[in-house]
Amino acid sequence: MLRPNDTAPLKNESFLQYLSFLGVHQHIRPSYIFVHGDVLPSGEWWRRTVTDVANVFFVNVTDDVPTQIYGKPLEMIEHRTDILRYRIIYGIPPSVFTHRDTK
Repeated sequence: MLRPNDTAPLKNESFLQYLSFLGVHQHIRPSYIFVHGDVLPSGEWWRRTVTDVANVFFVNVTDDVPTQIYGKPLEMIEHRTDILRYRIIYGIPPSVFTHRDTK
């Protein structure tokens, strides 16, 4: 798990994503919030997220992305990440999932 000063590629976090984390922290109050991805969030809003929401952690999943399931190849990245999300959520019950891939 990485915190904001660790070395990894960076992706700029947005204000809306900050508000999402803050809302989850204040209203759902989970023990931990794990952000899974292949690029470490960065920027002012990520720094504020890890400052204001003390239980947020980034987990790099670059090596865990599946390429097949039940012997069938997963050619589209969207399908690979769907399976990866299922494996992550299934392994950490009870869990809440939010999708934050926005363009």
